[in-house]
Amino acid sequence: MRWSRPAEAAPAADASVGIGLFAQQVKAEQTICAGDKVAIRVRVMKRIGVEGSYALVTLTGEEINAYVDGSGVGSISPSRTTTGLNSRPAGAAYFTFSAEKSGTTSVVFQAKVNQRSLLGVTFSGDTVTTALPLTVENCKYRVASYSRWHVKGEAAIKVYAQINEAGMAEDGGGHYSGTGDVNWVVIPGQVGTCSATATAPASRAEFSGQVYGPDEFTISMNFLPAAVTLNLDCGDGAVGTFPIELIPDSLTVSIPASGGTERQAQQLQGVEPTIGTIIVIVERATGE
Repeated sequence: MRWSRPAEAAPAADASVGIGLFAQQVKAEQTICAGDKVAIRVRVMKRIGVEGSYALVTLTGEEINAYVDGSGVGSISPSRTTTGLNSRPAGAAYFTFSAEKSGTTSVVFQAKVNQRSLLGVTFSGDTVTTALPLTVENCKYRVASYSRWHVKGEAAIKVYAQINEAGMAEDGGGHYSGTGDVNWVVIPGQVGTCSATATAPASRAEFSGQVYGPDEFTISMNFLPAAVTLNLDCGDGAVGTFPIELIPDSLTVSIPASGGTERQAQQLQGVEPTIGTIIVIVERATGE
């Protein structure tokens, strides 16, 4: 995430107004591999403050230009787009970075704001710029996993966690590392007159692996906590929220260095310790 230096508009009495660009890699913690396509979300934000109290407002209808430095690490598309109401979240503009080779690069975003026109001709405005640094790895392996648990009790909560695909790059001596997003689905059951839904944002997993010749690749998987919120509705206006932290136990898998699949038990810490299963799939990256 990066803020540009805000362009200051004409201040009103007891208020200051600044406009800046906010750029964010959608899967911010996931290792970027050569060949990946990475979504980037950009918003034009107005900061309004009155007597020390500030609020951020997202602007729509703002044109944003994008370009990549001359490193040759990747490309960006489209080169220009406009923030709109129909995006999610409203006011966001989306770009795609295509990673072409390993290295570090910066994607630069630029917008012209506070534009003033007369008789349809724009004659002034302020330019805001922000740069998002990205590192692309030459990944040798890709990891995917699927976990599931059934928490016992009245609520009979079903929990699913999935890593769609995460890259692992060599960092010397046959050792590999990487990070990936963990996507969650949490389905609570009905308890009496109370029903519930769950809000479960993605969490993160970290991988560390070592190759021991052609016959063994050992990978340690460390799952970071997931912050889940249960939204309760017991009827007659009785509603509430209940936060829980879900943490799958860390584990180690051993497969051939050419890749493979392993299934094993995995415990989930959270509502109460629950044993489930995980399937881990490791493949050599394309071209390896």
